[in-house]
Parts: sequence; C-alpha cells; structure tokens
Amino acid sequence: MTDINSRIPEDCARKFKAVRLLGEGGFGQVYLAEQIGLGRSVALKILRTETSQDQEQIKRFVEEGRITAQLSHPNVVRVIDAGAETGVPWLVYELVEGPSLRDRARQQPLRWHEAVHAAAQIAAALEEAHSHSIVHRDVKAENVLQAADGTYKLADFGIAKWAASGSVRTRLRRRETQLT
Repeated sequence: MTDINSRIPEDCARKFKAVRLLGEGGFGQVYLAEQIGLGRSVALKILRTETSQDQEQIKRFVEEGRITAQLSHPNVVRVIDAGAETGVPWLVYELVEGPSLRDRARQQPLRWHEAVHAAAQIAAALEEAHSHSIVHRDVKAENVLQAADGTYKLADFGIAKWAASGSVRTRLRRRETQLT
C-alpha cells in the first residue's frame, strides 16, 4: 500500500501531514490532514496528478483558492493556506467535520424550520460572495457542509467566477439572464 504522504507535494508536506483520504472529485482529492506547526486538523485539497499537466485546470484550481480567500464569513469554508511551488497546486481549508447538506437530508429529512435555517445561512454566504463580485455557480447540497455546532458553510468555489464588471451572464432555463 502506498503511503498517502508520498502523494503530497514537497512544499505542502513541510507544513501538513495527510492522515486519510476524505473524498475525490473530478478536480482533486481531499485529505484529512494535520497542520504540523499548530497540531490542528484541516482539509487538504490537491489537484489530481493526471490533471496537473493541464494549464487551464491548474489556473482554475489556483483561482479557487484566490476567490475563496477573499471571503471571510462564518458561512463560507475558510482557506488556511495554498501553494504550488513544486508544480502541483494544493489548498488547505478549515476542516468542517459534519455531513454535507445532502448527507444530512438523506439521514433524516430536514424539518421546515431546519431547512429555513440552512437556507438563510447559505443565502448569507452568497450575499458575502456577491458583495465581492464572486458568483459561486455550483450551489448544491453536496457543497454545503454542516459544522459540529450546526452552522452551515458553503464550500467548493472551484467553478466560481469573478464578476469584474459588476454583472455576469449565465444561462438559466434556456434563456440568458443578467445577474447584478
């Protein structure tokens, strides 16, 4: 069996030690990791090896970190560190140890007041993002995480975009809509 830390880029491994794989997506792998200097648990996201040769994917991954780092809000997962010195980009996020909203709803359907509570927190996170001209573009139950204290946090700004002009064009229900 391969040691998971052999997959961690050298510049990242100086600060973080992978403990176990938490999940994988088309873009990268997320590990439970320990921040060595502070001894705290974090979520470490590394761009997939097969994707690390694609300059467009590298750009998107780095941009995810830059976009998320602009936000400081209790309902947005916080970026702790990032790097790409060795050519393989990585991001470190606060660890949200609870389930995704999707998993939470599968365990037991949310009561109406729980759903309203979650929706209000997600809306607050989106309001913060929009105040920084950031459009998330992938809000779904899998990207909303519930912290141990019950707080919901929006994660995965991987396809988010800067709306530099103050608006962004997107396709909604087969018609073009301008969001401002």
